[in-house]
Amino acid sequence: GLGLTSKRNISWQITRLDSIMRDVPYFDKAASWKATRALVNGVDITATKEDADNLVQIQKDIQSIFSPLHSTIKWGDYYGGSGGLIITDDTLTEEDYMKPLTVSEIRKGSFKGIKPLSRLYQIHPDLSAGLVTAVGDEYGIYGAEEIGQPLYYRINISGDKESNSKYFKVHRSRLLLYN
Repeated sequence: GLGLTSKRNISWQITRLDSIMRDVPYFDKAASWKATRALVNGVDITATKEDADNLVQIQKDIQSIFSPLHSTIKWGDYYGGSGGLIITDDTLTEEDYMKPLTVSEIRKGSFKGIKPLSRLYQIHPDLSAGLVTAVGDEYGIYGAEEIGQPLYYRINISGDKESNSKYFKVHRSRLLLYN
């Protein structure tokens, strides 16, 4: 267990896992293979002849998110959890990340990418803000399975130690969580 006398605490596991990932290529290749299998089927697109010109751009957009999603899945398997921070051009300040990401407010071309976050980035639920209690576009929550989950998470993208780092709050709808 992870009791007070245990030497198997979370920071020990992360350091050990990083060491294994760097030193034993089979573990890295296995995690990479599993992440690739999750994404290998791609996306089926049906388009009319008029939309065919846009398919090249759509293909480039899909290819641009493959790597961040691959990292998110791979790190999730490796570290026991990971996340992908959804970046749009309306997220300029820390306060912007606290607002729900609602589908109706996303403009064409505003998606900028996904920032993969491992447990090293210290993704913590912020329970002081409460839990998800409602589903709907105005809340940025689209599935009933989200009810009871933390409404906000505190993340640190600097990768620093907890005492030296700067956390900021992110609304649940702006994170893709992989556990």
